[in-house]
Amino acid sequence: MTKQEGPLDSQKIRASTNERLRALGATPRATFPPVLLPQGERPVAEVIERALSLGLVALAAEGFDPPLIQEEIVSFRLANAMTPLEAACAAADGSVDLSTQAELSWYVEGFRALAWALGLELALPPVDDEESQGFTALGRLLDEGSVEALVSKAAPRTTEELVAEADLYRCYRAIYQELIPPDAPRGADPQEGSLGAQAVRNRARAFDWLLDPTSAW
Repeated sequence: MTKQEGPLDSQKIRASTNERLRALGATPRATFPPVLLPQGERPVAEVIERALSLGLVALAAEGFDPPLIQEEIVSFRLANAMTPLEAACAAADGSVDLSTQAELSWYVEGFRALAWALGLELALPPVDDEESQGFTALGRLLDEGSVEALVSKAAPRTTEELVAEADLYRCYRAIYQELIPPDAPRGADPQEGSLGAQAVRNRARAFDWLLDPTSAW
């Protein structure tokens, strides 16, 4: 989405990440993955489509009126931006079980991360707050009426800002990966610091997708 002039200082970014983690009540680890540097750029319109798709799927998973969600999908031409699972959830066709819907409802955090990256939201809340705030932000973007209108309003963050934010959530995710065994029951996640595991996972996933254009959602 944006270009960086000059090399990024990975050590400086990691030091900032560790400081931010401590401020959030999470303990840094020596085993964190390396800083993810951009592997290319995604077009702004593509990022907007993914952001809106994530937000609408989360809204559908929360039980919002399916016909209205379908209207937005058609209006913004998002059908091709959704995975089959996301499309099924948005259509409320009965093929998505309740536990999967519960997980998809957290896509609102991926939406928030991408909306922030696009400069369409001023802040990415650093602590868990009401999900409704994410849906309120989604509503503001939908009110613009088209992807083209949102492209004209977007002011993408600098590469350094994106990498720094990605590093925070990727390292936070690594903390949860260490704390939560792979076979742990869904919904049994412990809380580490101010952000819950699902919010962290979905924000980290959104930044991974954004910084590596070769990756699929």
